[in-house]
Amino acid sequence: MACRNPDGGLPSIANLDVFSTSPAVLALARANADPELLRRMCDHLLAQQLPDGGWAFGEDMRHSDVDDTAYAAACLATVDPVRHHDALQRAAG
Repeated sequence: MACRNPDGGLPSIANLDVFSTSPAVLALARANADPELLRRMCDHLLAQQLPDGGWAFGEDMRHSDVDDTAYAAACLATVDPVRHHDALQRAAG
């Protein structure tokens, strides 16, 4: 019930923070956004990487999925593949 919309409806997924961050990073990187902003956004993604190496749709979710994992890995590889090497290796696993 905590996720209920003001109109009484329920979203299909209550938290899309990780999923929304990844395409935003890719778009901002292609637009030559501030590197510090991109670094902070990638740090958020890094903090959300699950023990299996993947990512889920949102924070506090426990099951990784291929969509979010692919997007998050693409972000990390685009912004700084050297800095994110370990996370990318975990994702590849």
